Amino acid sequence: QAQGFDARHAGLALSGIFLASAVSNPLLGHLSDRGRKRWTASVLLIAVALVLATLVGARVLDRSAELGLLKAVGFTPAQVTAVVIVEQMLVAVVASIAGALGGSWLTPRIIRRSTELLGTVPVTVSAARVAATAAGVIAIVVVAAAVPTMRLARAGVLRSLAAERDD
Repeated sequence: QAQGFDARHAGLALSGIFLASAVSNPLLGHLSDRGRKRWTASVLLIAVALVLATLVGARVLDRSAELGLLKAVGFTPAQVTAVVIVEQMLVAVVASIAGALGGSWLTPRIIRRSTELLGTVPVTVSAARVAATAAGVIAIVVVAAAVPTMRLARAGVLRSLAAERDD
């Protein structure tokens, strides 16, 4: 078992990710080198959004028994959904803050070193761009958490509790 998944399925998923990376990395690098930076950035943002949504959705679905217990003690579907969304938002906010702080500390060091080695012009990232990225991440997390949670919250209590035993 790997994080609640069968090891074979986890291995297949990782193999698929590595295979996709082996194809996409050279392709996106080629497109980026040819001046299609905006298109490349769009593709990368979509890929990151899909990965993030998949991870959040899987975390929510993995907790179906917990959500069933909340319903069993009297939570309404709206309350269950609100609890999960707030919880996932808090994780996204903390991760965004940690990423912004870590990135603001690490980026100048990487850029300074690459400028020394390659003679490139340093790039700056504005606080507005960091804030927009964090807001986008939080929005993706909210939607990715809300969709499976609303489905699980509407399911019967026994069905939610039985889903944990089936794993």
